Amino acid sequence: MSIQKYIASLFILLIVQQSHAQSINWNDADTSRPVLIFGKFGVEYGVCYSLGGGYLTQLLGFPILLNASISLPVGETPFDDKKTKLGATIKWYSYKGFTVSTDIHGVYRSYENTYVHLDNFGSDLSATVGYYASHWFFAGQVGFDKAIATKYEHTPVYQSIYPEVVNGWYEPASGGNFYYGLGAGATFYHYTIGMRAGKILNENFYAGPMLPFYGELQVHLLF
Repeated sequence: MSIQKYIASLFILLIVQQSHAQSINWNDADTSRPVLIFGKFGVEYGVCYSLGGGYLTQLLGFPILLNASISLPVGETPFDDKKTKLGATIKWYSYKGFTVSTDIHGVYRSYENTYVHLDNFGSDLSATVGYYASHWFFAGQVGFDKAIATKYEHTPVYQSIYPEVVNGWYEPASGGNFYYGLGAGATFYHYTIGMRAGKILNENFYAGPMLPFYGELQVHLLF
């Protein structure tokens, strides 16, 4: 397979699914209710949903939400394409409701079609600045999602077309996307309902995918 086809496959892998930062209301969060569960539903190159959970604690005096999630597309075979994330959301600064936080996640993705199965490991880093009140919040976010290493397992169909194709890991890192957007939400009885929408750009900043937007609805519960 040519280098152009490898890069195209990595780009497809990145845009099949994305799951952005949690819409946690930092004004409502405290370690007396440290457990978080959440669900998301959105449109990003297709309809997808996410499920996950987290644990709120402190590290060196900074509130930190350790969390994990899995995202799946809505379809007949959802587990053919999936994305899992493991990492943390850290609140670095807060003053009169204005808060700065960052998300740091390791990412595992898989994507499968008639010709190839891809397994990818990467990273997702983002920063969020917003205003958080007792029962509502509004925030802006910017982030970068990067594919670092990808394993290719070609199907017999593809191998019959190109018998010389080689399976295995492909490096260096490639296929990153920048994203930015706005979010808002409301909190009541320890539930938070949030919405996010934004735009996605290729890492060269000169182009974007065919549908360069994302949007999602999130529901969180702290207990």
